[in-house]
Amino acid sequence: MADEKELKVIARKRLSRNALTGVIQLCISTIVLFIMYRYLLDTIGTAQLGVWAVVLASVSVGRLSELGFSGAVLKFIARDISNNNHASARKIVQTAVITVAIIFFVLVGIGYQLIINLLSWSLPESEYIIAVKILPWSIVALWIGIISGVLQSAIDGCQRMDLKNIILILCNLLYLFLTLYFVPYYGIEGVAIAQLIQFLVLMILNWFVLKKLMSKLPIIPLCWDRESFIKIYRYALNFQVIGISGLMFDPITKFLLAKFAGLDATAYYEMANQAVVKIRAIVVVVMQALLPEIATIKNNDVERLKSVYKSSFNSIFVIGLPYYLAVFVFFSMLSILWIGYAESEFILYGKILAVGALVSGMCLPAYFMNLGAGDISVNAWAHVLMSLLNLMLGYVLGLYYEGIGIVYASIIALSVGNLMLLFKVQKWLNIKLFELFSPDCIKIGFSSIVSLSVSFLGSYYFVDIGGYLFSLISMLLYVSMFVIMLFVFYPRKILIDILLLKVSFFKGI
Repeated sequence: MADEKELKVIARKRLSRNALTGVIQLCISTIVLFIMYRYLLDTIGTAQLGVWAVVLASVSVGRLSELGFSGAVLKFIARDISNNNHASARKIVQTAVITVAIIFFVLVGIGYQLIINLLSWSLPESEYIIAVKILPWSIVALWIGIISGVLQSAIDGCQRMDLKNIILILCNLLYLFLTLYFVPYYGIEGVAIAQLIQFLVLMILNWFVLKKLMSKLPIIPLCWDRESFIKIYRYALNFQVIGISGLMFDPITKFLLAKFAGLDATAYYEMANQAVVKIRAIVVVVMQALLPEIATIKNNDVERLKSVYKSSFNSIFVIGLPYYLAVFVFFSMLSILWIGYAESEFILYGKILAVGALVSGMCLPAYFMNLGAGDISVNAWAHVLMSLLNLMLGYVLGLYYEGIGIVYASIIALSVGNLMLLFKVQKWLNIKLFELFSPDCIKIGFSSIVSLSVSFLGSYYFVDIGGYLFSLISMLLYVSMFVIMLFVFYPRKILIDILLLKVSFFKGI
């Protein structure tokens, strides 16, 4: 029993370390994103930033070569390492890298003309010429980035997500430096060059770290194993559906925006989406830290899976809900700081996207539970549903309501797919929805809603002020009221733990 308790303590420490470095990495990448996009707005303008967003969306077709191997690599390497089967782990990672590297160029070769046609359909002629110029840089960068993604999953499988996060921090800072250096000389093409160098360094560092974690791994992956490929491929079949559908979602939105609303709207959507993604990533990082542990739980150990699911949902709700609701208050300030003024289109897109982030954030425990131990075909069908709804609703609403209709369509699609997944997992684990909400969830939820209401009602009297001061007052009202509500509900010691985010994400392990 003592040994079991000791192993649980070690697991929690490891998970906390991984989550902490993930949050630090997220904060630094957010700062890098803020500085880089503000710099690009000032130097190349919104139209060319919109071109960059569309090009990135167009080349994402190459991500289909990944075939869901990253998720399979994480699962099998986590199990092989826990069973001390390092030989199998070495075969899996090399087979996965070689496979995705070869298939990428096959897919891009087949789909290159389609990419050109999509760019021609969605972009004006002058911007189309620029897009075609930076397309080769983006394709090569994506190829290297996909290989790096497989290696990162292997590092996660070794349960050293902290090392992966350190590498990402270094490469994000490198990307910013290279962008600031190349853009004055090459314009938007400089961003593509900087990204290529960043991914190349990322791949080299990932492989170097993986060699340290997995003994006898060669300098260059040369071993392609048929049995390992079959094992990965069978597990990854549903990941392939997830990958295809997931990769379609964002490009659909951006192409429709470029076609029906223009490149300025596409640029503002890209910036708003990136901001919301960073906010959502706070809880994603925590769930990713938990995934290798879930992968080691047997599917028939339902009680333990229930415990992990309830614990992760409660923790994400307690920390995530205040963050998501705060977006409504903070987006005006973000617009002033990032763009230089209160851009209404950017603010509106951000608030709509925050609704989708709120719904999908609460559904993350269900999503990762399926990835680690459940039936991932449910995840696959959820992604298919989201992409189809996004395409159909986006086209119809784009025709009549332009940009705002397209963004609304994407959020409706995202919410429907995630809620379907949530209810499926609840049924699988035989958990009623009301069972998920602990007293802490109710207290924090009530505090967040009251704080948001006070912020809106209080700032209403200052709406004529506008600009920076209005945004600042809204923020202060939200934060002050939230802290007051916490004092009402919690004694001093527990309150300090909450404010320091000392919430146990992993007590169910």
